[in-house]
Amino acid sequence: DYGPFQFLDAFDPAHICNHSDTQGRYAFNRQPGVVYWNLFCLGQALLPLIDDHDATVAALESFKPAYAQAFDLAMARKLGFSAADTALTPLHTSALELLAAQRVDFTLFWRRLSLRAAGHEDSAQRVQDLFIDPSAALSWLETFDRAHAQLPALSQAQQMLRTNPAVVLRNHLGELAIRAAQGGDFAPLAQLQSALDTPFDEPLANPHFTALPPDWAQGIEISCSS
Repeated sequence: DYGPFQFLDAFDPAHICNHSDTQGRYAFNRQPGVVYWNLFCLGQALLPLIDDHDATVAALESFKPAYAQAFDLAMARKLGFSAADTALTPLHTSALELLAAQRVDFTLFWRRLSLRAAGHEDSAQRVQDLFIDPSAALSWLETFDRAHAQLPALSQAQQMLRTNPAVVLRNHLGELAIRAAQGGDFAPLAQLQSALDTPFDEPLANPHFTALPPDWAQGIEISCSS
């Protein structure tokens, strides 16, 4: 979740989550810059109260390397590694580029990759099924396997399953629960709440929580007032 509005379905770095953001100021790939700008504005507001101007600027500038380090660590953990490593940067960079090029479902890709790493039945094919071009996925998966073989001490399949959730609050899941509740049926809401209480468990009783979003979900528009 990159803001108060929604989760990503098909991965699009330029995705705009708020329909009123016509210029894409808060698009997914612009979030780090917007965070820095917000911090800079906060620093300007506080500067009259702080004697050391240079220290304030230095504190603000520390955000960029801190963010880069945090991002590398987060991506390393999604890939099943307990620590960031410069050798992993091309791996997660190429993964995101591939997901964007083929509009792959972000949540399902990482979850199915986790199941594949853990040796679950049919999980390898289920990863490839998310891609328009399965051969491109296979090429990346071979690179992924080599990375796990080269850095076995850092790699943990179970960590991937604890990092990459099976269930997230997708727009259409919330919409369906709202519609049912408005009609007096609160069972779907209770089922969704239960699944979200344990997001890293497979919701066997409600497999639609981990299915691809329906086509109509692409037309849902979210705003601050939503």
